[in-house]
Amino acid sequence: LIGNSALVQEIYVVQSEIHGMAQRGGVVNTEIRLGPVCGPLIPDAGADVLLSFELGETARAIRKIKPNGYVIMNSHIIVPPSLGIKKDAKYPETDSILSLIKPYTDKIYLIDAFDLAKQAGDLRSQNVVLCGALFAIPDFPLTIESLKQALNIRFKGNEKVVASNMKAFELGYNKMKEMMK
Repeated sequence: LIGNSALVQEIYVVQSEIHGMAQRGGVVNTEIRLGPVCGPLIPDAGADVLLSFELGETARAIRKIKPNGYVIMNSHIIVPPSLGIKKDAKYPETDSILSLIKPYTDKIYLIDAFDLAKQAGDLRSQNVVLCGALFAIPDFPLTIESLKQALNIRFKGNEKVVASNMKAFELGYNKMKEMMK
């Protein structure tokens, strides 16, 4: 969706996606670079924004963020399936995870994408909630209009899905604007 929004605006975009056994609860890592760059992989301390769907994964990827870059993460706890296998394993407390992230930036935003997606009418739109938050960042180069066009292209002919995703986007966008005041 982010890449397609860039294409709508005719902004050069490259993307990489790494699936670490995602079908078995592994990590899916996507890196998106906008503008004239040589390759899709973001170097350590090279990302302006880290958008994360799971708190623990944020800690794993935090090395990518530039000093004082934005970290936007879903505050809804998603316990990895691997923890269910280990008898005494516990998911870390949110404060414990935040303590690993805070040395890298003070621009940390926790958004309950699960709750906002539920309000939008489709739990599958949690990713779009977080995209809304991303687009609310000052000087973010992509426009809401390009996102609308990308959604219409992606879900052509399914106005209900487009409307639900736009609602999710707007909820994430408005929540981020409110948090940045």
